Amino acid sequence: YCGAREDGLVRLLRIRNPHGAGEWSGEWSDKSSEWTASLAAELGCTGVDDGTFWMDFTHFLMAFQVVDVCMAHKGWHARSFENAFCAKASSSRLCKFLYELKCDEPTTVYAMALQPTKRGAWCREDRKKSYKPGDISLLLIRLKADRTFDAVVGGNFFCADIMARRCMSATLEPDVAYVLVSLCLGAGPVAPGGEVRGSAPFRIRLFSSSALAVRPAE
Repeated sequence: YCGAREDGLVRLLRIRNPHGAGEWSGEWSDKSSEWTASLAAELGCTGVDDGTFWMDFTHFLMAFQVVDVCMAHKGWHARSFENAFCAKASSSRLCKFLYELKCDEPTTVYAMALQPTKRGAWCREDRKKSYKPGDISLLLIRLKADRTFDAVVGGNFFCADIMARRCMSATLEPDVAYVLVSLCLGAGPVAPGGEVRGSAPFRIRLFSSSALAVRPAE
């Protein structure tokens, strides 16, 4: 269904607010007159303010600037790990934790660095002040049997911009040790006016096609 009516169709998207409350109130919203009883029943539009709503494609393009593709493969494994930016005076520029990864079979892995943002500030006290995302780069390093450096097999160097997340992917070989490294080569998160976070946490999210052994190391 879609908002370009020239072809006789109305293209609709079903959207969910991750906070579970607060919805679009324009055309094709829960209480909109565009809905018929049969169409609402077919698409499951309940009219309840549960954070899930419908929106036509034209208004979606007007309202959203960035769209993320969620890695949600059935049967895959996912887990988040705490991390934090390095101190401003750090000479190594390594973030607080490294992660050693091992698997028992060939495995595809996605690694993401996720920084706090102002999203949810209306219900999250820790997000009342918005900080410009800091500079995080991710590198995946393969180790030799003697645990010395072998090769960089994934990742890249990134600069800070409006994006509060970084993502890389790689295929891991069984019974080989890898180290996932997060670095901050530039500035950490900065608030409007120049204030720098005293404690600047972020999370590493791992998503893999088979089980991984993960050992954080400080």
